[in-house]
Amino acid sequence: LGATLQLAGQSNPLVDTKGRYPKSISQQLESYRREDAPTDTKLAVPITVPQAILQANLQTNSPKAQAIGDLVIIAFYFLLRVGEYTYTNPKQKRRTTQFRLCDITFWDKDTYLSPLLPTNELIARCTEATLNISNQKNGKRNQVIHHHATRAFDCPVQALIRRVKHIVSYTNDSQAMIGTYFSPAHPRGWQINSNDINRTLKLAVITLNLQEKGFDPKRISSHSLRAGGAMAMHLNGKPTHTIQLMGRWSSDTFLTYIHQQLSAFSTNVALNMSNPVSFHNVLRPRVGTIA
Repeated sequence: LGATLQLAGQSNPLVDTKGRYPKSISQQLESYRREDAPTDTKLAVPITVPQAILQANLQTNSPKAQAIGDLVIIAFYFLLRVGEYTYTNPKQKRRTTQFRLCDITFWDKDTYLSPLLPTNELIARCTEATLNISNQKNGKRNQVIHHHATRAFDCPVQALIRRVKHIVSYTNDSQAMIGTYFSPAHPRGWQINSNDINRTLKLAVITLNLQEKGFDPKRISSHSLRAGGAMAMHLNGKPTHTIQLMGRWSSDTFLTYIHQQLSAFSTNVALNMSNPVSFHNVLRPRVGTIA
């Protein structure tokens, strides 16, 4: 109504003399701006793409390539936004921030595991991993993303372990970003950026000859991993609310990747809900150092 009056040449009764809205209205308008923007035309990639990247990159001696291999797996399974695992120029002032070492928790069922355990022991014992969110694009905090270990070669939990173990072998800084890698050329550390991910994904699509299946490399980007993870969940029968929770979408934009009727997912929902499932709380107090 206030905007309508302004368009009619009258004053807006909702703003003060400086044109500012009351705090409650300003916060509401800000929340609208933070909602997920409409998705672009980038294509969701199948799991074969991050799997191929991981398999190829882990066979190299390049810390950068190995980091990219693990990060594409982590991004696909945890439905991450690119800014949550790659470097972003501080001048861009984006709300989404990259996960740090202190945001990652490893579990042996309901028991916390120290990331300083020997690598083989940590991989053998770790059954689950949690990413704790400090901030994300829509301004929500103190949320978690949780996955169980699959024990497969593309296990997202093991990819997280490799990332953490690489970083802690060079620094004890708990604020270090998960996209950081160390090499002889970068002894103090360097970070993977979105262009690294984009180039790797496009090359993988070409190498796998996915153009024949309609995957135009020009329509592939880092966003394709998040979209691909959502599509994989849908195609494997996960309910849309589960996909929305895992991807932390505050609106229904993720539905643009899903091209089937959703009513079938209500079958046996009540019956499934009646089955007792044991769970434990994965939220834990934050600490300044890694223990």
